[in-house]
Amino acid sequence: MGDGHLTKITKKCKNSSFAYGNKIKEHCDYIAEFLKNILSKANEEKSSKINRIDKRTGKEYIMYLIRTILNKSFTELREKWYSDKKHTPYDLILTPLICLIWYIGDGSLNKDGQNIKLSTHCFDKIELEKIILPQLSKFNPHLIKIKNKEQYYIYIPRLNVKDFLNYIGECPIEQLQYKWDFKEYIYKGFENYKNHTSLENEFINLFQQGLTYYAIGKKFNVFPNAVRYYLEKQGLYKRKRKNDEK
Repeated sequence: MGDGHLTKITKKCKNSSFAYGNKIKEHCDYIAEFLKNILSKANEEKSSKINRIDKRTGKEYIMYLIRTILNKSFTELREKWYSDKKHTPYDLILTPLICLIWYIGDGSLNKDGQNIKLSTHCFDKIELEKIILPQLSKFNPHLIKIKNKEQYYIYIPRLNVKDFLNYIGECPIEQLQYKWDFKEYIYKGFENYKNHTSLENEFINLFQQGLTYYAIGKKFNVFPNAVRYYLEKQGLYKRKRKNDEK
């Protein structure tokens, strides 16, 4: 689910290998520890430093890479993950370790909204809904569509961030500690809206489907500002200030 990929080194190779790349050496070295018995000879000292050209910008940058030996097991896994396009295997079972590696590679903590985003841009929406979201249900995840694209990422709201971080455990890489720097948020005036807490998830779901907070309030016969309160609390809505409009 993260930065790793299964690949054939050449077209003539019968079997596949697992590769993992990142710009932070300690990140790759951490992953290498799980694979140290099957790393290729080039990675006997953990990650290799390589130069890559970014096709989008034409700029050269440094990254680190680990690669395993060719193995039949990786070939079988590759067939499950990449049949015609990248798929989420139906027998995939998420664990705290899987989610940890996913988060350090393709996750981010929004400092403003204090919510978490998990990148799933290349995965099928239906598979995400059937396989991944149910396994993360205790963190109240939502799929968010990327503007003008048929791609989605997983959104974990503010109230569930602490639980998710506790689930995956402490940060294993010092340079990525910022992804754990979550500050609990207490919204002023909460006592004025306690009686609508049971509707909070429905407010969020309808807002993500495109309804305005005013329309949601009308649907439930609730004061619109009460709906907006829950959306702001989850970091889904931000009021425009007069200075923002200038």
